[in-house]
Amino acid sequence: MGWWNVVKMVRTNEYSDAQHLDEKAFVVNDAIWLEAGGRPWKNDDAEGWKYMDIEDIEESIGRRLTYDDFRIHYRNGLAPNPVLIDRLGGPQKQDQILREAMYNLLDAAMVRQIYPDPFIEFLDKKPNHPLVPTIMGLLKSRYGYNERMLEQIIEEQRKFRGE
Repeated sequence: MGWWNVVKMVRTNEYSDAQHLDEKAFVVNDAIWLEAGGRPWKNDDAEGWKYMDIEDIEESIGRRLTYDDFRIHYRNGLAPNPVLIDRLGGPQKQDQILREAMYNLLDAAMVRQIYPDPFIEFLDKKPNHPLVPTIMGLLKSRYGYNERMLEQIIEEQRKFRGE
């Protein structure tokens, strides 16, 4: 048995929707992911982990993750994961990532068509955030959604997640 299979046996993480899509979701920089033994993005034939939690990554690289190890990605701003929030440097730093990620997505949506999913997830998770009016305006003007449609979509997603 090769060393990789031994390491795989030691790991206890298994895939779950929560890890990949919801409260535990996070995105680290590619170099950190690869250093920790993660698979290259969109290469399921490669050796490496497809799913790791923050503690697994830290154990693999031999240090705690910091703000600079995480990508500017909306998932890092939305996840109510206490470990993630701690590694980012607190709720203010998490909101900083969220704002920058949402501004990047807003810019992208203005020049090309992108899926509205991150915006809808944002409205679901942060209904009182100062960016809500801007995002609502984009969803109405660019995607043709009205408030009732968005409420229905959010409700369907909550049912799907079992909330």
